[in-house]
Amino acid sequence: MAKFFTIVGILLAVVLGLLFLLLCLRVGAQMEAQNGKFTLRVRVGSFCKTIERKKGAKLPEKKPSEQKEEASTEEPEANAPPWAAMDWGDLICELLSFFDDVKDRLRIDILRAYVLLATGDAAKTGLYLGGASALSGMIYPFFAQNFKIKELSVHVDGDFEGNRTKYDLCFACSFRPIRMIVVGIRHGRRLYHMVKQTQSVEAKKI
Repeated sequence: MAKFFTIVGILLAVVLGLLFLLLCLRVGAQMEAQNGKFTLRVRVGSFCKTIERKKGAKLPEKKPSEQKEEASTEEPEANAPPWAAMDWGDLICELLSFFDDVKDRLRIDILRAYVLLATGDAAKTGLYLGGASALSGMIYPFFAQNFKIKELSVHVDGDFEGNRTKYDLCFACSFRPIRMIVVGIRHGRRLYHMVKQTQSVEAKKI
């Protein structure tokens, strides 16, 4: 029995040692999004993985009977994601707070955002453009002052005659996971509470 526990202890120590080494390796990530197409590239040491979602990709369609059953039992408000009703100002402030806490642990190489807003309604486009411009006015100076970014560009404009928003986003960074765990957990909990609070407020309105 003692020999068994010794072997288990050795195996556990080896697994924990390997996990610690993996957490110490530098991880590189690059996310790109352009008009419905999304690409994520992750690099850990010599390992590299690319995940792509092409424009027009659809989820598996449900059978007509399942669609009718869901339509009769669920309300439209219940299917709305929590992000739809969230205060985006609070969300951006929380994200900037996270980046402020990790500015000495995170290296950002590319932060590029080009957005051309279009809704088909000139008044609505103008309203969204005002909000988006205010947010970009918060984001750009923050990253310019706190990070040494090789490619930094944030531009928001409006197309008052168009009806489809266009965007080109790119974010590339690298970090060591072991230095991000505590900060990630702390801000993850705050974000979780924000989502739960938004859900509770929306539930009271129904």
